[in-house]
Amino acid sequence: EYPGFASKTDMPGGPDFSFPEICYGDVVFVYRWEDCAGEIYEWLVTFTVEAPDFDFPADPEPMVVACPSEIIVPVAPELFDNCDRPLELVGSNMPDMDICYGEVVFSFTYMDCAEEQYTWNVVYMVQPPAFTLPANPEPVLVACPSDIELPDVPALTDNCDRPLTFLGISLEGEEYPVFA
Repeated sequence: EYPGFASKTDMPGGPDFSFPEICYGDVVFVYRWEDCAGEIYEWLVTFTVEAPDFDFPADPEPMVVACPSEIIVPVAPELFDNCDRPLELVGSNMPDMDICYGEVVFSFTYMDCAEEQYTWNVVYMVQPPAFTLPANPEPVLVACPSDIELPDVPALTDNCDRPLTFLGISLEGEEYPVFA
């Protein structure tokens, strides 16, 4: 690992010697000798740093929630390359979580020292369960159609406490509302 030396401690500069912090490229060590006539001789040892591809973490499996209020905003993890150098977090998003149904995707973009970018996503699938309407009221007996008094329109919410949109009242079998 340390050419010509048993360990880093035996190298010129001793244990305080530190290797250059580069991402890629050549690191050249020059060994020099001087003979009795003052001639300098150099021997070069070149290391080419070529960071291997590393295993960027896979996106977690999508998480299914019934209501957007169940979504937990993720925190960007601290990530490192194969040489234990930290990846820089260069971007993230805050998606719209005010949805009824569908995907909510949090994206975190990282850059390594070679300026390659990687994206890590956390996906939530909002899939609200079916909900039950209140029971229909018992039939009301009236003598004449003019005696019919419609009840007030109940305010209804779904299982996520979101209000349902009232579309109108129609006669059974009719498609269009009589009252809207």
